Amino acid sequence: MIAKAGEALQRQIEAILDGAIVPRAEVEMAAATFLVYYRNHIAEEEKDVLTRAAMHLTEADWDAVKNAAPLLRDPLFGTQAQERYRELRRQIALEAAAS
Repeated sequence: MIAKAGEALQRQIEAILDGAIVPRAEVEMAAATFLVYYRNHIAEEEKDVLTRAAMHLTEADWDAVKNAAPLLRDPLFGTQAQERYRELRRQIALEAAAS
């Protein structure tokens, strides 16, 4: 379900970036739905996966996990925002500053 919610939100954002007029309520609903699934996913990881990992992994194991994948930059809010998200990022920053 989280994947479908994420894809739906991504489609909404891409449509907006392509110039489509999308009702704000629809975007808010897609974002809220994704966030509910995402929060539940993170809570489950913390409760189950990380608890089990903490019981079994050594310090060397944690270091290996940390070094296994490069740090990925957030495409929307990272310092090197992807070009297609630049305008959306600017609009979000303006709204955040105004509120």
